Amino acid sequence: MQHVGVVSPGGRVLENDPVHGERVNSLSGFAAGKPVRVHRTNAPSGEVVQRARSLLANPKRYDLLKRNCEHTANEVIRGRPFSPQVAVGAVGLLFITAIFLAHKTG
Repeated sequence: MQHVGVVSPGGRVLENDPVHGERVNSLSGFAAGKPVRVHRTNAPSGEVVQRARSLLANPKRYDLLKRNCEHTANEVIRGRPFSPQVAVGAVGLLFITAIFLAHKTG
């Protein structure tokens, strides 16, 4: 699993981690000694800043399935919380369940 955050021009990172929840951290604190890859988006910076401020006014606790770091980053960048890793995991779980049920009934 990857840890995802939103980097500001000043090098601070908006993140959501299991210990602290949604917060702003330093880039080195976010990285925790691991390499960091930066992906640029075409998201309007004014909207991103506004959503980040709104989110930080009422930060949420980390929840692996309902509010992980991807949910937070995508809400700030795209305006809606979602987690591709959770979605892929859910599809895999449904597939495994379907195979299990087919095997049980067959």
